[in-house]
Amino acid sequence: MKKVNYPIDKKKWSPSLIPGVITLISTNGLKGNPNIAPKSRIQMVPFDPSILIFSGSKNGTTEKNINKTNCFGVNFIDSSLASITYNCIQWYGRDRITKAGLSLTKAEKINAPLINECKAHLECKLVDTKEIGSGYPN
Repeated sequence: MKKVNYPIDKKKWSPSLIPGVITLISTNGLKGNPNIAPKSRIQMVPFDPSILIFSGSKNGTTEKNINKTNCFGVNFIDSSLASITYNCIQWYGRDRITKAGLSLTKAEKINAPLINECKAHLECKLVDTKEIGSGYPN
């Protein structure tokens, strides 16, 4: 098998070299402006209490929103949304939601939207953030 060289910079990986579940993280800014972001690495750490971790950029809108509001939605996609999720990285803010053809609904327990087209959701509260290099896992 012919080997392929991948750059160290994960932003240049397309598709991701490390397979994992892809989710859409949904947040609200302090002014109520909704945001969604695809995240390719999310993991449950302990079972009791149930805690999920994912990594993000220090300057990313999603991470800023989570750190300001202390909550976020995890929206699980199925195969029908894979292409939309992969392609939505080209847009930002409200455009990402509308151009991807997604619609939002209010969560029951947190101040963050959920994505109607997703089959399952988790309503999450921020427990902790650790800075590691150029980003941090939430």
